[in-house]
Parts: sequence; C-alpha cells; structure tokens
Amino acid sequence: MNLMELIADAQKLVAPLRATGAVAARYQTRVRHPLYLTWRGMIDRCRYHKHPAAHRYVGRGIKVCERWLLPRGDGFRNFCADMGSRPDGHTLDRVDNDGGYSPENCRWAPASVQSANRVANVWVAWNGERKTVAQWAAQFGIKQNVLGRRFKAGWTFERAVSQENYRNVTHCKRGHPLFGENLYVSKTGVRHCKECQRIRKRQYRKEIGGA
Repeated sequence: MNLMELIADAQKLVAPLRATGAVAARYQTRVRHPLYLTWRGMIDRCRYHKHPAAHRYVGRGIKVCERWLLPRGDGFRNFCADMGSRPDGHTLDRVDNDGGYSPENCRWAPASVQSANRVANVWVAWNGERKTVAQWAAQFGIKQNVLGRRFKAGWTFERAVSQENYRNVTHCKRGHPLFGENLYVSKTGVRHCKECQRIRKRQYRKEIGGA
C-alpha cells in the first residue's frame, strides 16, 4: 500500500469523527439558544404520555406541526424563524386551545392571557359575547369563585350576575336583620337569614310530627 492509499484510508477514518464533532457542536448551539427549552418542552408534552402535563396535550390529541419537527435542527430553526424573539414576561401560547402548535396558531402571550385561554377555565356566552367566568366576574365586580359556583348550580346568567346587587339589603322579607350573627352567606354568595331558616325548620318538624 503506497502513501496516497494510506492517507485516503486515514481520511475515511477521520471523516465520521469530524462529522460527529460538527453535529455535537450544532447541538450545543441549539441547547444554549434561549428558545430551545421552549421548543423542546412543546414537543415533549405533545409526544410522551409520561410527561406530567400529558393529559392536557398528547392526551387530548394536541400535535406539533411537521415544519417544527423536521430533523437535523431544521425544525428548531423554523420554530425560531416563525415565532421570532420572545418578549419579556411572555411564554408560548396557542390561540385556539383545541388546536395544535403551528405558526398560524401560536403566539407569545403574557400569563394573564394564557390563564384565560386554559381548558380549566369555563367559557360562558351571553348577549352575543363569549368570555371566561373570570372575565365576566371582573366585568360585574363579583368574586370569580362565587360566580363559578352560581353557574355550576344552574343559575341563569342574569340571576348569577345580579344577585350580588342585593348585598346592600339590610333586612329579609320577614323583617329580620341581615347582618351580624343572623346573617349566613352561602358558597354562591347569597345572603340568608338564620332566623327564617330556624322558622322553616320548626314548621317542617311540626308537619312531620303531625303526619
């Protein structure tokens, strides 16, 4: 074997090592990129059933578009090109919470917008508008948990948002005071008269006893 053949064989042996080193260098560059963990986390929760949030992503059929899944780093580069730099205080958010991750359905959004976009929030339509319970509660000045319980109890929208207006009433229909020890406020925020409740219980016992 002459010298040229030896050099050629040596180059064949070294070439894969150089390629491996180049791939490793490109990987390290991606890992250090500020958007890499966002991109990686998006893929993981839409791919692995053992992910802590799998029930909200892969369990619901949420997928990542093919453009952001291309191999050899192309998917990550496409993600960065499509989404641009992430503003301070913003994270990746889907406009349609039932849709997948794609350039058309993703944006950078602050926590307040993402909170309103979560599946856990209940959407309520009224008078041609569709908002979450939290948004309706803020609009009408009612506590979110109180308004949520009212809707869950089957209240109509008008009753749910107007019942709070009775908080300034000082006495019940029988004239008992609605304050102090005689006042009971239910989980739905409705104020009740304890004396009236005692009267109803006594009447019920009489009816049961006389039956």
